[in-house]
Amino acid sequence: MRDANFGGGRATTAEAATKLALARLRIEEALLVLADAGVMPAATHLNAALACIGAVPDAQSGRDADCPTIGPDPILVRAIGGALAVVGTVLARDDLLPLAELGSLLGQFASVTEHHDPAVGLILANWSGMILDAAAEMERPQVD
Repeated sequence: MRDANFGGGRATTAEAATKLALARLRIEEALLVLADAGVMPAATHLNAALACIGAVPDAQSGRDADCPTIGPDPILVRAIGGALAVVGTVLARDDLLPLAELGSLLGQFASVTEHHDPAVGLILANWSGMILDAAAEMERPQVD
């Protein structure tokens, strides 16, 4: 009986169990190497993968109920939002797209996206807010 999908192919239950055991072993070995190297932040994803091995998918969401969710890196979210604000400022400076309009468009995209993927919608809303803040800052009179 074939009932597990691996690498685009189907595997029997015994083959699947063997492959999952091998995956667990390799992840545990990688964790030891990372610990020896003192690089533990990368271990977060490997620990999450270990928790997901053999997890049963939730009937409603299709996601594995036992798998931990790893949130976005806040520093990376802020860095990308800042970069978007810089790009938007250049577009506004060259009269291609007002910065406030870019922020509003991104906010609308965040609102639509939030219904399907709340985490992504939240990130997009954050970026929208950063761009709108930059637009408001540009409109503020400069005091010398």
